[in-house]
Amino acid sequence: MMICKIEKNNSILRNRLIFSQLCKIIKYNKMAQIGAIATSGVITQNALEQYLVINSASTTTEAAFADLDSLNISVNGTEIVSLNTNAILDRAFGVGNQVGGKSVTTESLPKQMVLQLGDGKIEGVNVNISATTSNSTSYNFYANSSNLGTENYFWSTSTINSLSNNVFQDFRTLVLPQSNGEAIITWRNGFSSKFTLDAGKELVSLASAYMSQVNVMEDSIGVYNYDDAIASVQYFNNDGSNAQTCIINR
Repeated sequence: MMICKIEKNNSILRNRLIFSQLCKIIKYNKMAQIGAIATSGVITQNALEQYLVINSASTTTEAAFADLDSLNISVNGTEIVSLNTNAILDRAFGVGNQVGGKSVTTESLPKQMVLQLGDGKIEGVNVNISATTSNSTSYNFYANSSNLGTENYFWSTSTINSLSNNVFQDFRTLVLPQSNGEAIITWRNGFSSKFTLDAGKELVSLASAYMSQVNVMEDSIGVYNYDDAIASVQYFNNDGSNAQTCIINR
């Protein structure tokens, strides 16, 4: 009688342990492919993941977004991402993080790019991800999160006409053309500094205080304001004949 009781108790404990482990697995947020788009398409989700990852379907394509022409994302009908042209997409995704591209061998990996969409996964929202591509090129879309969140971020562009200027405030990341311009940065403490946009030679000095404050990309400068220490950036387009496009992440 005692043996049967012990076996029954062991069976109950074992079932409880299995149930506990299953609950832990359910809580895991798995990195998953949420879809693929070629030419044009829409991916719908019932949650906004923290990170969006896009890569070329081909393992021999080095360029990140050579054929990706536009990306628009809306949450409950409000557009939070509006990026057009592959060059703008390359800069916006690249300013946060990138992996892949040319390897040390003769082969090349898919160049994956990461765009942060929020402070964590936001559940119970309607998300539409739409994109267009050229040459019928297919791109894989992935999404994942590291925690639950409450705030989504916005990605947009601003065009500054020739010999004009604009003031940017309340941003997390600002991507500026690296040449033919100037930037006046004003901190929350009231201090201001003026920088010449000379392929990043001057503006990179911000890194002396903020370490990762500036990221010099192929043709752009990324100014990071994750700690909200910068009150504003006034950008001057000194190009005498061409407008310039800036990318803003708020």
